[in-house]
Amino acid sequence: EGGVYQEIGFFQTYPFASRTLCNNDIGTTEIKINEYRSNSTLINENIARGKPTGSYRITAILMDPTATTVFNQDQKELFFLNPAQTLSIRAPRAGSEVDAGNVNVEWDALQGIGNYFVKANVRTSPTQSLEEALSFGTPLVNNRSVGALTNVNLRDYLEREWSLGDEIVIQVGANISGPGGGQRLYSG
Repeated sequence: EGGVYQEIGFFQTYPFASRTLCNNDIGTTEIKINEYRSNSTLINENIARGKPTGSYRITAILMDPTATTVFNQDQKELFFLNPAQTLSIRAPRAGSEVDAGNVNVEWDALQGIGNYFVKANVRTSPTQSLEEALSFGTPLVNNRSVGALTNVNLRDYLEREWSLGDEIVIQVGANISGPGGGQRLYSG
């Protein structure tokens, strides 16, 4: 913020023969990493957004085998105008009444998602928070994977039955592909 950049990551390789390379060549047997550091907090914040947002600066410094800087002008700034990716349930609407035999849950598709999963449970009292309701007792649907679907009938995934008149709390999550298995993004 305010034009101040924070370092997300840094790496330096051992000397290697000059060649055209791609980012997935770095760290291979031919192009080995000599030094590496990263800011896991910033990395996790970026992964949680789902796609890049804001301004990033990438700097490449070319050195000869004696570690003398040969070229230090290859600095690029990338600007991403994407809003932070959020996961919102479109249906059913909060507070709505639906036919207990046909509860369609629908949400917007997100980019870079490996799969979605659904969790649902009964809210036992109006004073119980939505988060408490989702984690209380045995859920109706317990983080069931629905693949890339963005519209499911909740009844198809029930692990136990609900009663007529129950207030149901639903949460949709998404697995965002990434290093170390990726990360989960949850509906609000």
